[in-house]
Amino acid sequence: MAACAVSIAQSTAQLTLFDFAVRYGGEEILLVMPNTDVDTANDRIDNLRRVLDAKTFTSEKLHVTFSAGIAEYRHGSRKEFLIRADNALNDAKNSGRNSTKLA
Repeated sequence: MAACAVSIAQSTAQLTLFDFAVRYGGEEILLVMPNTDVDTANDRIDNLRRVLDAKTFTSEKLHVTFSAGIAEYRHGSRKEFLIRADNALNDAKNSGRNSTKLA
């Protein structure tokens, strides 16, 4: 699924050459967008959500949606940064899914 999302994001210019996605946890994907402010990241994630929501994967007739938590890295603890992003993701999931929350 991660490869699918990354492929769609790249084809719709939602990712730059400097962005990267990695699997983080069971079903979670960590998308790192260096030198991207929170508002731009939010816009890009919302655009990606719309692209995925409108697409049906024909081989399985699969419809994909996702929730996202966005956190901006501030100098300091990477662990604290990941906790803030994870908390924002949990807020998005708990608010009805297929949404984005900012940390």
